[in-house]
Amino acid sequence: MFNLFKRNKKPIPNWELMENYPKKDYYFIRLMPWGWMSEEQIFVSDINSPRIITMDPWPQVVYLNATGSKTIAKFAKWLAGKYEGNVPDTLIGDVIDLMETLSTKDPLIELSQEKKRLKTNLVNPISN
Repeated sequence: MFNLFKRNKKPIPNWELMENYPKKDYYFIRLMPWGWMSEEQIFVSDINSPRIITMDPWPQVVYLNATGSKTIAKFAKWLAGKYEGNVPDTLIGDVIDLMETLSTKDPLIELSQEKKRLKTNLVNPISN
């Protein structure tokens, strides 16, 4: 037949890192209000001190996807699926490192064993 529902699954290098990551089934959710600085960059308004935080592109992708509805492992698979060519060898390690950094150093996200809903003030940007 046509194989309409057959997916072309690409291998994800170093997936065993995710399989061995104790928090792979945790959900991640943002903790602070955010807004757009430009068409490509966001800022996060620190609720613990009078400052704004800007991010490099990778942490920004994590933050924008931190809605509490996707596990870290599912996010990593989704992210790997965005690549048209080969998935980078470092992707899984980078995702794990970002989750740990963003949830511990000036925590911008929370890792939770349960799905959580975003607080209303964190769903949309605070500026245009």
